[in-house]
Amino acid sequence: MPVLNITIMAGRDEGQKQLLASALTDAVHATLGSPKAEVRIFINEVTPDNFSAGGMLKSVSARASAADKTGERPN
Repeated sequence: MPVLNITIMAGRDEGQKQLLASALTDAVHATLGSPKAEVRIFINEVTPDNFSAGGMLKSVSARASAADKTGERPN
């Protein structure tokens, strides 16, 4: 029984997550031959203040990006 653990940024709606689960299930079935009913998927959603890329929290980089657009300095 394949178990997939997917982490995404919070904010996707149920329909998007359903499409993701369906596509991943199809991919596991096609590549590993596992029965679709046996594929398990955990979707973990993280908030921007709990995710970092390149040493910067996503929440901080989002504020910096918004500030660049408005000419303001981020908090």
